[in-house]
Amino acid sequence: MKRLIIAAVLAAAPLAAHAEDFTFATYFKTIPAIALPPASAGARREGHQRFAAATMMTFADGRQQTTHAICSSRVAPLGSPFGTSGVCAYTDAGALLYTMTFFCEKPGQGGAGVNCRAELAGEGGSWAGRTGVIGFANEPDGSSHGAGRWN
Repeated sequence: MKRLIIAAVLAAAPLAAHAEDFTFATYFKTIPAIALPPASAGARREGHQRFAAATMMTFADGRQQTTHAICSSRVAPLGSPFGTSGVCAYTDAGALLYTMTFFCEKPGQGGAGVNCRAELAGEGGSWAGRTGVIGFANEPDGSSHGAGRWN
């Protein structure tokens, strides 16, 4: 039943009036974090990490757009199904364009990248009133790559 629901959603998605599929690459620059060291050996740190992001989107029609954000992520508490969660505010000349709320899996051993998912909410400009979803992988080199859809 779950597969049937997913198939129905994906089949109906192209019918959305302004749906746009895209791929993207994001590059991060860390801003000094507010973090506590791990309480014991092998424990996770606690606190928030702040970072700036530059995202280059390529839409299905070949159009490209770069947006910039300030983000904050938080290490999830022990027992959480996610490793981190956070938010980003994408702006242009100080005006809010859209927000992103993301959740990432717990990091694997050996510093491997992690998979994430996010919801997008359009706030201004051509994004106002739109919503979207993305999936991406955070890489150990401080970048992420993924795909998504604006509705």
